[in-house]
Amino acid sequence: MKGRMLRYALTALVAALAVWGVVAVHNWNARRAKVAERRAELVRLGLPGDGTSDFVPLPAILPHNAAAARIGADLFTDKRLARASRRTCASCHWLNMGGTDGKMHAGRLTRPLVNAALATRFLGDGSLTNIVDAVALMIENGDFAGGGTLGEVAARLAADEAMAARFKLAYSEPPCASNMVDAIAQFSRTLLSAGRPFDRHQGGEPGALGAQELVGMELFKSRRCLKCHDGPGLGGTKVHEGRKVSALRGLGMRKVYLSGKYSDLGAVLMNMPAGELEEAERAAFVAFLRSL
Repeated sequence: MKGRMLRYALTALVAALAVWGVVAVHNWNARRAKVAERRAELVRLGLPGDGTSDFVPLPAILPHNAAAARIGADLFTDKRLARASRRTCASCHWLNMGGTDGKMHAGRLTRPLVNAALATRFLGDGSLTNIVDAVALMIENGDFAGGGTLGEVAARLAADEAMAARFKLAYSEPPCASNMVDAIAQFSRTLLSAGRPFDRHQGGEPGALGAQELVGMELFKSRRCLKCHDGPGLGGTKVHEGRKVSALRGLGMRKVYLSGKYSDLGAVLMNMPAGELEEAERAAFVAFLRSL
């Protein structure tokens, strides 16, 4: 009887070890895949890092074509990109507020331009996967700049001899649809929220984050926020239930959240993350988000 019980116990132990081994190998492979995914994203953006860290301190700018970015900076405030509205990119994308004005336009909240170059999904539904396409839509769409076709806008710029000369220096050709939107995309690569307390902490600065913010960061990880809010921008790379997952980097610069429904981060956290937060936890979470 004792021998039979011992055999049962040994069989159960072997089975448990086998299951543990399968799970361990699966988790190891999953971690390797995640690290490889992060590393590939860092390479795409021209950021340093080996992909082993969930968080990446942002540099002041991403690698970019400097001459083109200077053109893009001027186009950002150039009314020739619009037609009747005379609206510029800067009219709605206020850089001192993270690249958004916190207002609704054509039923949509202005999307933040600061850190937009880190994203791989654009528009509220994440339907665009290239920032160049997003720029083109903003220029052509009558709900926004309404500048006409890209070709028409480029022709207005080409009529300006000085501007045409700048394009020829940067692109070896006069203004056209493709280089015009690329110039603005290059400018976006200079718009990062570097220097935030979170970045300084990730860079090793002692005391950059206070005790409450550090608690919030641990909650952010333990509540699995990184499952959706991942990548250097902590979001902006996935679509969930038909909506783009918002990027959280630069959140502390903004005034309105989600679809314009909230102006209080604490209220947002009534819905996220999963599971209720105690008052002290919610305050720590908010403090961490404001540090981003």
